[in-house]
Amino acid sequence: AALPFATVPLLWRRTRPGPALLVLALAFAVCSLYAEAQPNGVGLLLGVYAAAVYGDVRVRRAGGVVAAGVLLVAFAAVLGSGDGRALGHLTGMAFGYGVAWVLGDHTRTRRAYLAELEERAVRLERERDEHARRATDEERARIARELHDVVVHNISVIAVQAGAARSTSAADPARAVEALGLIERTARSTLGEMRAQLGVLRRGDDAPPRQPQPTIAQVDDLVARA
Repeated sequence: AALPFATVPLLWRRTRPGPALLVLALAFAVCSLYAEAQPNGVGLLLGVYAAAVYGDVRVRRAGGVVAAGVLLVAFAAVLGSGDGRALGHLTGMAFGYGVAWVLGDHTRTRRAYLAELEERAVRLERERDEHARRATDEERARIARELHDVVVHNISVIAVQAGAARSTSAADPARAVEALGLIERTARSTLGEMRAQLGVLRRGDDAPPRQPQPTIAQVDDLVARA
């Protein structure tokens, strides 16, 4: 009659390890006290393992206490009957319960460690993506600022030189030609700088080579152009 109580609770060993182990222990105790044959402890063995793997701290402690108490009751019953074979059977089961408890606790610890490693890997990947996105945004903002500076400065130079060429074309044609040449050089330089900046956003080998930023040694050239 106690057989269903020693097997059916195993269906809930993962979701309800505490109650399942309690029912299995009670069924084992009843079989030890009242059954004529030696009790089958496989169900309780699986219940102990499941409690060590899936139970929280209270379930694991309570499960260990319940299993130990049931074994003590079984040993007392066997000693009272004087059955040596049953005593040896219970001793083997007690050792098996200890091994099942240790294996279950090891499995739970390993699973928790692997879950922590996976969570850490996901967190590091998320942080890496966030850093990459932030670096990309900063690079885009820098390129936008540089493009703005290049375009505004060089277009201003072109506008000034165009006005100078127009006003001096009649009185001083040579100076007007010089201004037109400066306009041409400034426009080409602007296009080259824009290509270099936009090349940062491209992928592949077709992007134009980048050049270093101008230094203080090039101030004379800048003044001459201005």
